[in-house]
Amino acid sequence: MGGISFTVAQDGLDMAAAFEAARQTAAHHRGWAEDSGTIATKQHPVLVHDGPPLPAAAAHELAQRLLAEFDGVLGDHYSPQAGAIPVAAVDGGPITGWLFVGWAND
Repeated sequence: MGGISFTVAQDGLDMAAAFEAARQTAAHHRGWAEDSGTIATKQHPVLVHDGPPLPAAAAHELAQRLLAEFDGVLGDHYSPQAGAIPVAAVDGGPITGWLFVGWAND
């Protein structure tokens, strides 16, 4: 099996609750199989940006950099974690959601 990258945006203030909602949505669409190629295969989020929440475009740019660097921060497609980036509706605003990023089995 190979690996495929994913990025999933999910509304919500709480990282764990947003992560579980994203997993449930992915599982509904693609199933829970280990090779679904989705966030459904991950078991927990890991904060990969400890600064203030980012606007959506900046969060996606950070996610793409993390995927391109492949430096272990996100683990690999066998890792149980997904990276979590806090997202704000506006620059400098409060958290309105999360962008989850990582690698999954394909």
